[in-house]
Amino acid sequence: MIELVAVGEIGMGEQRRDDDEVAVEHPGEQTSARLWEGGRDIGEGDVDDRRVEEDEEGAGAGDEHIPSMSTVIHGRRDYTMTVGITRFADAEAIEPTRRDGRDRLLNGARRLLAEKGYAGMELRDVADRGKAPRGSIYHHFPGGKKQLAVEAAELEGREIRAAIESSLAELGLVETLSTFGEMFRRRVKDQPERLGCPVAAAALARPEDPALAAAATAAFQSWEAPIAAALREEGVKKKDAVDFAGLVVTTIEGALIRARAAGDQAPLDSAVAGLHRALEGLLAGK
Repeated sequence: MIELVAVGEIGMGEQRRDDDEVAVEHPGEQTSARLWEGGRDIGEGDVDDRRVEEDEEGAGAGDEHIPSMSTVIHGRRDYTMTVGITRFADAEAIEPTRRDGRDRLLNGARRLLAEKGYAGMELRDVADRGKAPRGSIYHHFPGGKKQLAVEAAELEGREIRAAIESSLAELGLVETLSTFGEMFRRRVKDQPERLGCPVAAAALARPEDPALAAAATAAFQSWEAPIAAALREEGVKKKDAVDFAGLVVTTIEGALIRARAAGDQAPLDSAVAGLHRALEGLLAGK
């Protein structure tokens, strides 16, 4: 992969902020090595964001090339542009590597959302957790921090739902209640002060970012649905099944906040035990 980078100047006193940056892609646009008027060659001390992902290059001669351009914009002026040229023959081989880099960033964002919330999720930390260059965030997520957070919450929603469905099929309702709490506990091991849920962090973004809150609401509902369906199969009335499924999600999420505040996993243990007793009563009275 051949890439050219031009770094524009940022005015004195101006400071980059994550929320000011967006990436704009122009696929198929022809770009010369000499970029826009006023551009300059890369010199010593310039920040080099050319490597979007490590080992993504597919160099070779004699093949037709695909030109593409990605520009990162800072508020009022451009400060970096990357131009990549990739052979058609390498496109399929490169895609898994790109997908792996994207997934690493999403997983890093999930952990930071759970630990620090949306406001505290800095893109430099996401790149560090995902073991990727910061410039690659705008390659994979042109919408910047907001897009990254929304997709991280959506990914968490899908994975937790899949785990709930798998547990219900293999272990049944009672064990699934324990498994639900354990999913979050395993991530922090013996550090309860780091307990958290990225979906809950996204929910707290309202009214700052309705898209994040909408992603969180959809995730919570997707967790409740299989629990309610399993209760219906046990003969529980529809309304009672829906209400109890909502109680499960609400109880676990609330317990995570209490456990983090206390620096102790006891609130999570108590919540799971209480849900077990409530389930026994629900099934006995169906």
